[in-house]
Amino acid sequence: MEAIEINKFWEQVIAQFRDFYRYTDSAHRIDHIQSVKSNAIRIAYLLGESKHLKNILVAVAAHDIFSTKADRASHHIKAFNYVLDSAPILKRRFKLTCDDVTEIAYAVLEHRSSHKGGYNSIVSEIVAAADRGIPSIDEVKNYMYRSYLYARDHGKSITDSKFHAIRHVQEKFGRNGKSRVPEWYEKLFAKEILERQEYVEMLSLEHFTFEITNDLESRIHNQ
Repeated sequence: MEAIEINKFWEQVIAQFRDFYRYTDSAHRIDHIQSVKSNAIRIAYLLGESKHLKNILVAVAAHDIFSTKADRASHHIKAFNYVLDSAPILKRRFKLTCDDVTEIAYAVLEHRSSHKGGYNSIVSEIVAAADRGIPSIDEVKNYMYRSYLYARDHGKSITDSKFHAIRHVQEKFGRNGKSRVPEWYEKLFAKEILERQEYVEMLSLEHFTFEITNDLESRIHNQ
């Protein structure tokens, strides 16, 4: 797919799922989906797997549609079932086969960092990796801010949300991080992962400056 073709297809796909993201928690709104989409495209080209972009983009658009306060723990399962149940619509609208829909559904199911077991396909691997992010300092900051918003959404105080966000990022991306990624991810981004680990280990409450905290709080109040 060429760049213009990718953008045109993405607009069609996101139109199918956009309304879901009006009701997801603050950490999983449309801005997160757009970020994962950009990551997924970059990773697909780095791996030479751009031929799978159609299925990848549909899976990216669908993967967090049920990430609400009530359904966060099971959102991947609900979205998996939704994709399978919507097979006739998805096949017709995006010119997919039955196998395509199955591949997309499993990519949605397997995207979480807590996923156990293997991946169904390279589509699952790329979507999971894209959701984890391209390793960088900016990506860590973005993830930490989303974690802060998630904590605030779930009733934690400002101070507790800062601690939650730092701890969550360190558990995922620190030297003993537990965030599951495909095997090729650590080879593809070895240098970036090392730099990210060093930054994550040095995080403290001081990172949440007055300006940053105010900006995050304004996002919550402006929803």
